[in-house]
Amino acid sequence: VAAWLFMALTYSTTNCDLSGDEPHYLLMAQSLIHDGDLDLSNNYQNKDYLQFYHRGELVPQALEHVIDGKRYSHHPLGPVLLILPGFALLGRLGAALTMALLAALALYLTLRVMEETGAKGMALWAVGAIGLFSSPLLLFSGLIYPEIPTACLVALSLLLFIKKRWGWFGVAQGAMLWMHNRNVLLV
Repeated sequence: VAAWLFMALTYSTTNCDLSGDEPHYLLMAQSLIHDGDLDLSNNYQNKDYLQFYHRGELVPQALEHVIDGKRYSHHPLGPVLLILPGFALLGRLGAALTMALLAALALYLTLRVMEETGAKGMALWAVGAIGLFSSPLLLFSGLIYPEIPTACLVALSLLLFIKKRWGWFGVAQGAMLWMHNRNVLLV
């Protein structure tokens, strides 16, 4: 249910203009696909972002790193790597659908953690229903930000911890650091 709901809502969110950090994540993905690198200087110069960004000129953010004339984003690489296949196939829509599926997976994994710890019946139904219509899962499901993959990895980590799958738990914890540097507090 979550997968269908979040994917359906993604169609409406992709009709809105991108905002915040989203176009910068997509520009990183585009640079990896077309240039094979993360140097964004030529992407800004050639206005490659016009394929998915329609609010005028996209300017580099103040925190970006410039090394020997090459411009690198300060955004984490993890979300970009996750959306890369979807973006390569369907552009912005593919990236957004990838995030929607990750949001649904985060809710599923949360319910699995609850089941593993003894929750049954109405408790699971209530959490599932609340999760379907709550922020950030509902509101962020089709947006390209690190919060949804982080939620997915937190739920997966809890499940792996409960099942005592220590190797995979370590992999999930390490992957969380690729989503955003603030996740070091969660790890």
